[in-house]
Amino acid sequence: MASSLNKREELIRKRTMNNEQSSSSEINLKNKSIERISSPNEMFNDAVRGDVVTIDLSFNRLTRIDASIFRDLFNLRFVYLNNNRLVEIAADLFHELFELVSVNLSLNKLTILDTNLFFSNTNLAEVNLSFNRLSSVNVKLFKNCVNLRMLRLDGNRIEHIPSYAFETLVMLERLYLSYNQLEQLSKYLFKKCIRLKELYLNNNQLNELDATQFDYCVDLVKLDLSNNALSGIEPGTFDKCTKLKELGLFNNRFESLSSTLFRSLSSSSLQTLWLDTEQTGRFLSQFDPDTMSKVVARDMEKQRVVKYYLVEQFQEEKA
Repeated sequence: MASSLNKREELIRKRTMNNEQSSSSEINLKNKSIERISSPNEMFNDAVRGDVVTIDLSFNRLTRIDASIFRDLFNLRFVYLNNNRLVEIAADLFHELFELVSVNLSLNKLTILDTNLFFSNTNLAEVNLSFNRLSSVNVKLFKNCVNLRMLRLDGNRIEHIPSYAFETLVMLERLYLSYNQLEQLSKYLFKKCIRLKELYLNNNQLNELDATQFDYCVDLVKLDLSNNALSGIEPGTFDKCTKLKELGLFNNRFESLSSTLFRSLSSSSLQTLWLDTEQTGRFLSQFDPDTMSKVVARDMEKQRVVKYYLVEQFQEEKA
């Protein structure tokens, strides 16, 4: 009977049988100086395969992972492969892991990822690809990750992200794109990220932003644009970000900021604005006392907060 079923149907049937077993097993091989795993039997025997929920292979010396390692692990939800020496990932490594929720591949040496790497993983909620050597993001890489809530791409070498790379990520809440080499962003990049709460774009080479860049990020609470090459920001850029609480702008190249730039924030929940020490006095007079509870000045030489300006106090001192 099974021979008449296609591969996916057979996997689902086996998974249903295994759901009756315990789902609390963890395979912990963290920090064991492992250089290679050639067979699944090196980690576990067939008797426990259906029970495995978590596999931790972090902090080893792995340079590659064979796709057979995860075969028949129908309940596997958490995979930790961070802090290894991985230079490549098999295209079908996660294809049978329909219950997969979290993958950590950070701190490896990955330069490219196959378009279909996450093709079967519609339940993925967290993907960490930070601090690898990725130079681009394939437009279809996250196409089926419709439940993704956290995506980390920070600490790579990404210069460009296609306009529709995140178009299916409607559940995304946290996006890390910091410490890359981005100079510009498509104005459509965050169009579908309507639930985004935290966006980190700091430590790139951004030299301009479209005035509609964040128009669809209506739930945005934290936005970090610090350590870029911005010389100005168009008025209205933050008009739709009425829930914004923290905004980082320090260490850019601002010559001036329009007095209308923060007009929508006067009735919002903005609490903290990060600026360079020398910029604080220059721009602070633009803000209504009701706009923010504090402005934080940052000393870029000492890399620490040097003073908190309560807006009311600062304006009284000027008077």
